[in-house]
This record gives sequence, C-alpha cells and structure tokens, in this order.
Amino acid sequence: MPTPENLFGRSRLGFVRVASIAPALRVADVDYNVEQISAALAQAAAQDVQLAIFPELCITAYSCADLFYQGHLLHAALGGLRRIAQATGTEFVSCVVGLPLLVAGRLYNCAALCAGGRICGLVPKTYLPTYGEFYERRWFTPASAALPPFVEIGQQAVPFGVDLLFSAVEMADCVIGIEICEDLWAVEPPSGRLALAGATLLVNPSAGNELLGKAAYRRDLVRQQSARCLAAYVYAGAGPGESSTDTVYAGHGLIAENGSLLVETERFCFDKQMAVADLDLQRMNHERVRNTTFSQAAPSSTLRNAPFALPRSEASQPLLRRPLARTPFVPTDPARAPNIAAKSSVFRRWGWPGVCVTSVLSV
Repeated sequence: MPTPENLFGRSRLGFVRVASIAPALRVADVDYNVEQISAALAQAAAQDVQLAIFPELCITAYSCADLFYQGHLLHAALGGLRRIAQATGTEFVSCVVGLPLLVAGRLYNCAALCAGGRICGLVPKTYLPTYGEFYERRWFTPASAALPPFVEIGQQAVPFGVDLLFSAVEMADCVIGIEICEDLWAVEPPSGRLALAGATLLVNPSAGNELLGKAAYRRDLVRQQSARCLAAYVYAGAGPGESSTDTVYAGHGLIAENGSLLVETERFCFDKQMAVADLDLQRMNHERVRNTTFSQAAPSSTLRNAPFALPRSEASQPLLRRPLARTPFVPTDPARAPNIAAKSSVFRRWGWPGVCVTSVLSV
C-alpha cells in the first residue's frame, strides 16, 4: 500500500522547499562564518528545507576589500567551502554559498552549489559593478575570462563556469540556474538564458546594499524576472554584519514564483534571517508548455549539466508553506479591485450577470 509520503509528498507533487538565509557574519572571519552557515543549515534541515541560498561571498564576507589579495584568506575560504559541503551530507540539505576563488592567477567572485557532501559546481559572476560605491573590478575578474571548465578542489574536479545547469537527479522538474547579484540588474541577465535552457529555479546570492527606495525596486525586479522567465526565483541578500564601511546591508531575502512574491525576510535584523517557501516547479514547466512565446525562443545549446542529489521531503512536515488564495484568479492588490468592479458592472449592463471572473480579467 502506498505510504502518505508516496501519495502526498511535496517532491512527488512537484514542490521543492527552499530558504533564503542571511546568517550572522564577521568580515574576513572564515571560521565564524562557516560556523554560522553550518548552524543555519541545521535549522533549515529541521524545517525540511531542501535547498538553502546564502548571500554573495558569505564565507569571507563581501566587504573584505583589499583583504581579498591575502592568500591566507583565499585558502581559508576553500577550506570553509569543503566544510560546508560536508555539512550538506550530514544535515541532508543542499545549499548555494559564495566565496572568492583563485583560478589560473585570476580571482573570481563565485557561487558554489553543495549537496550530498560534495561540491557540485562553481559559477563565477558575470557582471562586476565598478560604479558608485562598488569597486569589484579592483579585485575580481569577470566570468567572460573564466578559462578552465573544471577546477581542482582537494581530490575533486569541480565543474566551473557560467554554462552550468544543476539538475536534481530524482526530480526532473528541479533544474537550478545561478546568477550573482549584479547579474540580475544587467540589461540581459544570465537567468534568461538559463531559463530558456531549462532552469526552473533561479537563485541569486547577492550583496546588494540599501539605499532609499532600493528595497521596493529590488522586490519588483525579482518578481518581474520570475514572471519573465516563467520560473521560481530565490534572492539572498547580505546581512547587516557586512555594514562595516560606508555602505549599509539589510539581509533582504526574497522568494518569488512566476511573478508572485511568496515570502520575504524582515530587513535590518542583526540575528539570522530566514525566509522559507515551497515552490511549485511542476507548475513552471506546465506554464512553459502553454506559453508559445517561451517555446518559440531559441535555447542555448552550449550549457553543461551538473547533476546533484536533492534531499527528499519528509511527510512529517506540513505539506505546503506558501500563500494559498481563496480566489486565485482575483488580484489581491486592493488598487486593482475598483477596476475589476467596473468591468463587472459593464458586463451586467450588457445582460451577462453570471460572467466568470476569468472572463472579466481578460477584458
């Protein structure tokens, strides 16, 4: 007889539980940062999270500045990455973390996906901001100069490059594409190409700072990119521990799906911040099949597949952690309600009192 997990397990229904996490952090203190990340992984695992996204360069901190030139810091970051990868094997939760990586004499701002006790792949940042308060080109090399397809970490050859798609071995609907912070703000974000190639879950480890009005713009950017790509999008912003220079960070985490914001963290909280939601990736593939505009776009044929083991969901946990609307076809934004009421009155004047809501919204 099928067990409840086989009948109603989230993974079987196409759902993946994800978390956007901004852990407590100390600039250039790798041991402390790895401890905080590992503790956050344990807390995420207790909530049955299958994939946790951490901020950009979270192993060392983003605001290390010229300390990125120090070989001791870079070596410690690699050791920290291996410890985090091992933790994914014991806590049964996969994660994306950020670190500086030295490859062939060049320093890259990278995001690493770790799962099942191993490092599954490394993605370098494509667009390096060097304007206003940002100076990334001072230390880092853009992904356009990424040369080897693999890098050696310990005894493991790890896939390296912006041409990686991470496919869950036991869940065909879960294909992850990674871009980093400024990549989303570019005219043509890498996530568009990744989505056309099959990525249903886009993740962004970020260290975007706070300015007046920027949080609302960031929120709209994440939401709109998830809609444009017909995908889920998880954004993990750097926390207040980065605020050690002339810039301020708030730990803004966002989880969106196909244009809808599911959950976000409270900003400017100096303790760990975590937002958790269940993403319907089966629905994303269904929407892509229905959307002829998406199907007509030419996918890239040069991307590589990096398989990883997505942890299974547990039936003992609540089935879904996501907003459930009583009226899914009616916008929840009060500003749009008068418009709906006006259209309904037009139909009534035409003698169609029983018109359905979906017809009203299509006018």
